[in-house]
Amino acid sequence: MAPEGPRGPLAGVRLELPGEGAAAGPGPGPGPGPGPGAGPGGGRGAGRGAGPGPGAPPPAAPAGRFGGAAGLVLEWRGLAKEVEERGGAGGGAGAGAGPRPRRRILHGVSGRARPGEVLALMGPSGSGKTTLLDCLHPERQGSGFSGSVRVSPGGPMKKWLKRHLAYVRQEDELFKQLTVRETLLFTAQLRLAGSEAEKRAQAEAVTGTLGLSRCQGTQLALCSGGEKKRTSIAIEMLTDPAILLLDEPTSGLDSTMAAALLSTLKAVAREGRTVVSSLHQPSSIVFAKLDAVMLLCNGRTVFQGPPSAAVPYFEGLGFACPAMYNPADFAMDLLVPVGEAGDMSSGAGGAGGGGGGECGDLEHDGASTQRRLIEAFEAGACPTAHFTAEGKGLARSGVVQGCSPAEAGKGGEGAPGGRAAKWNTGWLYQTAVLSRRSFKVAYNDLITPIALFECCLISAIAGGMWWQTPWTESRTDSRAAFVFFTIIFWCFNALFNSLMSFPSERPILERERASGSYRLSAYYLSKTLAESPLRFVYPTIYLSVAFWMAGIRNDFGVWVGWVAVQLLVVFGGESLGFFLGTTFANVRRGIAACTITAICLMLSGGFFLTSSEVPAFLRWIRYLSPFSYGYNAAAALVFNGKGVPCDGSGVLVACGGAAEGEASPAEVLEALGVRHSPAFNAGMLALWCLGMRLWGYCHLRFLPRSPAGPQGGPARR
Repeated sequence: MAPEGPRGPLAGVRLELPGEGAAAGPGPGPGPGPGPGAGPGGGRGAGRGAGPGPGAPPPAAPAGRFGGAAGLVLEWRGLAKEVEERGGAGGGAGAGAGPRPRRRILHGVSGRARPGEVLALMGPSGSGKTTLLDCLHPERQGSGFSGSVRVSPGGPMKKWLKRHLAYVRQEDELFKQLTVRETLLFTAQLRLAGSEAEKRAQAEAVTGTLGLSRCQGTQLALCSGGEKKRTSIAIEMLTDPAILLLDEPTSGLDSTMAAALLSTLKAVAREGRTVVSSLHQPSSIVFAKLDAVMLLCNGRTVFQGPPSAAVPYFEGLGFACPAMYNPADFAMDLLVPVGEAGDMSSGAGGAGGGGGGECGDLEHDGASTQRRLIEAFEAGACPTAHFTAEGKGLARSGVVQGCSPAEAGKGGEGAPGGRAAKWNTGWLYQTAVLSRRSFKVAYNDLITPIALFECCLISAIAGGMWWQTPWTESRTDSRAAFVFFTIIFWCFNALFNSLMSFPSERPILERERASGSYRLSAYYLSKTLAESPLRFVYPTIYLSVAFWMAGIRNDFGVWVGWVAVQLLVVFGGESLGFFLGTTFANVRRGIAACTITAICLMLSGGFFLTSSEVPAFLRWIRYLSPFSYGYNAAAALVFNGKGVPCDGSGVLVACGGAAEGEASPAEVLEALGVRHSPAFNAGMLALWCLGMRLWGYCHLRFLPRSPAGPQGGPARR
């Protein structure tokens, strides 16, 4: 007989709990003491499954929209997690098979989160809070995970549950250039199906629910920490998830903002959602507002139940909380070894006596506080715990499984009863929305007053330095220098700016891709469609000023052709930046690779050394250089169609040192080492750009980011 849930509204929910044994039915809840309870069926833990124990019971969950009348109950049994220690040699070896040691972070943790409640995972740093939270998400479990995570009621997770499970990371991964309204609207357009009016209405509804109405027109860069955190939560709330997981949402907030954020989470939970959040040393106000708490110590559970039951439980074990003391601080002091926390509170009743080793070391000879708390919980002393901590005999499972497959049809849209579409929107729609978003983000970054001032100043300086260059033999090299300077400057500008584009957006890309918001190809193409036109603005302004000031060639057709070639060179620099940005996730390594690559390609561009002057075994590099194609195309445009008068300077071999006559365009181009026509060089440059773009896309799609993927599991592509 399956044990009954601890609250009335869950009485009709059947929970299949493997390894629970013949626990009794709905026996009365235990008294305030730490005894094992007295359900009529007897057996270990029979009384713990029925009631919250001491303290007032939390309010009942309302009729939910997710999987039944009471929402989705999230249960986990015997969760264990092992990771490889860093610094060893090699990788990929199984446990115990290689030189790299393995460390266990979680030790058979079990628990339950119910709809309508906010469950907080608490413990000192390194206790396993975030690891446990990751293990509850099927795409963040990674390798080395074992145990069972289940929902009730529900069906096979692969078909529908992922769309109703949201994870809010500790860092606020947002586009700071967008407003709150734009952020939510773009997310709704990408994630939700339906009409534009429905998506906009959903975004406005979530904005009101999370109290973002007053700041919805404010750029995120100007929002407070609490507003950014609520925006991160609102992004995940747009899909109306049944289960909401949050990693330390109050980090960086003061006590007042943290309390306000928790009130928002409680309002979200009261709508029938299951909310699980990790917290690090909350204030007394935040601690009192929680519906349930799970205290962890070095990967093991030491308490589970309502916050009001924590202090009586510890008192029953001999650890009294001093008067006027924050219960959360008192609990955290008990869980930190004396060697790390210093002197323990005098009211702890010898809580820190002896030991000093890690709290998870059960073989330690001393009777440390941490050891006593862990042993007491595993012995069944906590009357409000849902499960024991042993988790014996559980099958290894890396996915969330429904514990009542017969009720899978109640999952709603996307349930196993019908095949759900992989994407809520089409490829063209995704590309259009992403292009608009990328344009807004890039516009705020690229089109700025300081960038415009920089462009105008450089244009004036360059035009002044080459002011009205005479069309003579002696100034041929000066004119070619202006061409090469223009080519490399704007190519470098696009290269280094675009290099930072993907590393800065990578966390957002991985989060949105893991949620199935859009195809990777749509994102990559949108970057090109949105950012490239903005990068063309300043080179065009530069040539409109400096070209005529320098008197390079008083021919409008030449100017138009050079602008086209220059924009193609800028596109090539951006393509190379995208390629390096997708290859190197580490910004410093990317900059180093970018510098080496750019210098190598620049030296082979044909200005400093002609092809005949380069050693034969290195001449092939010029065919990989966008500087070479750009310089050859622009120089051919400038010098074609007009001979250069000789002045006796001896710069051009064709003049022979004579002060009369002129060198033909072909002779001038040969002296400068320029090869092929402008059309040929422009065509080769276009092919180079296309190849670099495709190569960058392949790197973004197929190169692994981490052993466990972007979120602890394989990335969706």
